[in-house]
Amino acid sequence: MLLGYPGEVVTREELQKQLWQADTFVDFDPGLNRAINRLRDALGDAADSPRFVETIPRRGYRFTAPVEIAGEVASVVIGGLEAPLFFVSPGQINAQIPNELVQGNSYDVVVIANSAVTTPQPVQLNLRAPGVARFADGHVIAQHSDFSLVTAQSPAKPGEYLIIYLGGLGPGDQTVTSGSTSPSSPLDAVPDVTITVAGQSATVFFSGLTPGLVGLYQVNFQVPQNVSSGDLMLQVTEDGYAANSGLLTVAH
Repeated sequence: MLLGYPGEVVTREELQKQLWQADTFVDFDPGLNRAINRLRDALGDAADSPRFVETIPRRGYRFTAPVEIAGEVASVVIGGLEAPLFFVSPGQINAQIPNELVQGNSYDVVVIANSAVTTPQPVQLNLRAPGVARFADGHVIAQHSDFSLVTAQSPAKPGEYLIIYLGGLGPGDQTVTSGSTSPSSPLDAVPDVTITVAGQSATVFFSGLTPGLVGLYQVNFQVPQNVSSGDLMLQVTEDGYAANSGLLTVAH
């Protein structure tokens, strides 16, 4: 509601009518104060030096930041930091969790879009949560050394070198700013990543951020020489944390 009237005072009475029905019994003043405080926490704002929500004593609140009203203009704030966005549609937003946040902590996520602010939702950050990119049918998105896709028509070969892509690997050996492209020299390498194909250990040559892209990881590995033909189970593990498994098509 505050975003619907940027720069204008929204009274506490107007907020009460918007948030609670007339016949609802609620301890309004403490409830509204808690809601505003949580919103400020999620936005990294403060009552004594407001950047977003200003308190107007004995009247209400005013949203002070610029608001652009347009098609699918959106922003995502996590732990008070604006997250880089990579895709926005009416039903989906892809955002990068800021690197500056501390793993092991819980942070509120707020989405601001089309003059509306979502209710803060907590998200727990873990040091690592590896996830392998797959097609809808469960096959891993893998590339040959010429960057063409591994498919049923172009399967992997035993002993061949492949590339797969992931999200959520742990920290690498370089410091990369949120929203920045990953470095190519030196590469940002993530240690302790292993791969098995049909239960056999594969040799990993590189695991880390994909150079030139943002927030995407890759693993370069060699398909074990002794695997059989077929759709074989591929499993990635990082320091004991298993990613989702996927199928890799291999043919002799």
